[in-house]
Amino acid sequence: MQKKHRKKCYIWLITIITMFFTLYLGAGYYFYQVAFVPGHKSFLKKHKALSKSDPLYKEKLWYLNSKKATIFNKIC
Repeated sequence: MQKKHRKKCYIWLITIITMFFTLYLGAGYYFYQVAFVPGHKSFLKKHKALSKSDPLYKEKLWYLNSKKATIFNKIC
């Protein structure tokens, strides 16, 4: 009886570790595709349609019309 219990625990442990490893690899691949692979990213649209029914309409309009600073980092 003790060997069956131990074997069952090992199987569960290996299953959990395998699932964790698979999820970790999947998440890593997803973030690699988002961050490092060049290409069009649909969630990075510059201009969205601004509607007056938006509760933050005034703030967003002010932000769009304000002058923005341009900062360049020089690598020596």
